[in-house]
Amino acid sequence: MKRIASVIAILSLFFLLGCSQSRPQVGQTVKEDLKGIVTMADYMSEHYGSFYTFAQAMENGDDLVQSLRLYIAHTTDGYVHDPKVMREIWDDLCAIRIDLDHPSTRISSADETITFDFDSGREIIPFSFRTIAYTNFSSGGAFPVEDPQAVQAIIDKLSALIEEEEAKLGDEVPYENGAWLWDADGDGMREHVWLDFSDNGDEAPSVYVVRVFGENFDETTYLDGAYSIEGLEAATDDKGPYLVIHYMKGDYYQHDFEATATLRYVDGELQVKEAE
Repeated sequence: MKRIASVIAILSLFFLLGCSQSRPQVGQTVKEDLKGIVTMADYMSEHYGSFYTFAQAMENGDDLVQSLRLYIAHTTDGYVHDPKVMREIWDDLCAIRIDLDHPSTRISSADETITFDFDSGREIIPFSFRTIAYTNFSSGGAFPVEDPQAVQAIIDKLSALIEEEEAKLGDEVPYENGAWLWDADGDGMREHVWLDFSDNGDEAPSVYVVRVFGENFDETTYLDGAYSIEGLEAATDDKGPYLVIHYMKGDYYQHDFEATATLRYVDGELQVKEAE
């Protein structure tokens, strides 16, 4: 009897181990052959490794997501940071229903791109569309949206909130994901301003590489003798918009002199002028 009991115990142990290994753990998704009409959450949970982590953070009210960016080609590029707003938009987008059985092959690169980027500071979960009528997944698939007006409603809602946040900024130059945002050409769309330190050691004064990147241009210039950036301000005069850069200037041995320079985008190029 003892021998039989031992065998049963061993078999029971193998059974339990087998069940525990086959059961999906927290953070895993069960791979299925999705077909027909599904939600964006259904599809994205199968194709984005961090989707579950983001979804759990949204559900629990965690502060994983730092910002939500709405990008619409040639018209909108803005951010919101309110956790409640981001959770609401996340839920709205997750509920959008798409048809996996009828992917389109007629989507043109000229069609409008619409992207909602949820950013944790380390990675992004994008809900992307090619017009409001089709998805635009990097994993493949321009799938028809069951109710395009539902997408438009989300855009309208978020656009209004972005306008409110933009109005509060005034002339402030916001910092997002390693870049400052500034409307360099005055067209209403903020470009990305990247300032990267280039150390020349003791052979020559160091510089900051200044790159301004947007839909219509990508230009680079240099801020000579700069060793640290202390702050940026946006301003406008009769010549158009310009950026005021406050920085510490000097050389390898001493670089604690306060300095100011202006940055403008004029006739297709960036112009830097140090204040006297």
